[in-house]
Amino acid sequence: MVQDGKTGQPVYVEIKSKRFPTANQLTARRIKTDPLFARTRENNACFARAAKGSQLLRRAIRPLLLDACDSGVSGRLTAQLYKVLKEDPAEREHRTIQHGDLSLLRDFECNADAPLKTILLAPYTSSINRAKGKCTITIKDFLLAKMLLPPPTATHFKWVSLSAAVDFEEETYDSDVRESAMCVWSDKVAKRISLTNILTPQSTKPIFLVFGLQFYEEINGKHSPLSGKSANPLSIIVVDIPV
Repeated sequence: MVQDGKTGQPVYVEIKSKRFPTANQLTARRIKTDPLFARTRENNACFARAAKGSQLLRRAIRPLLLDACDSGVSGRLTAQLYKVLKEDPAEREHRTIQHGDLSLLRDFECNADAPLKTILLAPYTSSINRAKGKCTITIKDFLLAKMLLPPPTATHFKWVSLSAAVDFEEETYDSDVRESAMCVWSDKVAKRISLTNILTPQSTKPIFLVFGLQFYEEINGKHSPLSGKSANPLSIIVVDIPV
């Protein structure tokens, strides 16, 4: 059985439970130039593009992501974008995020510790009007005690939304953030509310619509955000791809 050593170290062959070094060495230069590692280089290049795309998208939604994410969001988003890349029908070395299947990012939970779909049970609608640059989320009347599951210490909350038109090729984005007034957590009915984000009209880039909640605790008349980021849900609910 052949066992690879670390880069620059000998490759070993195991025979009858004994390891013998071979003359071969796995070096960084060999990985970069040897035809045997062509597929490895292509995979590494695709992963690097996915990581760069993940960084760009996280920057675009950063205003809300700062208060609603888990420790593994970067890796999870990179892994999902790698799947997006693989759906680009171009040759492996020419694949891009922009031409992959970005719909795979729909319903991506930025905070795995507090998924939106398990905290907000009430129905809501969303729409994107590219011509006018309007992205709208509407939450209809619902009974708070039955359709919203806040942390035990929460006394208030806000609805938050963000829309972003992202150009993965030029590494730029246009984004807009909205939030509701402070809402009281109670056993009463929450009234219908809409959040409308405004982007540059007629955008030709993929548009992401992000939706979530931020929970607060009222202490001495002041509304303090709950400590940490684990309580607030945030999800990519719409990925609108230009035709």
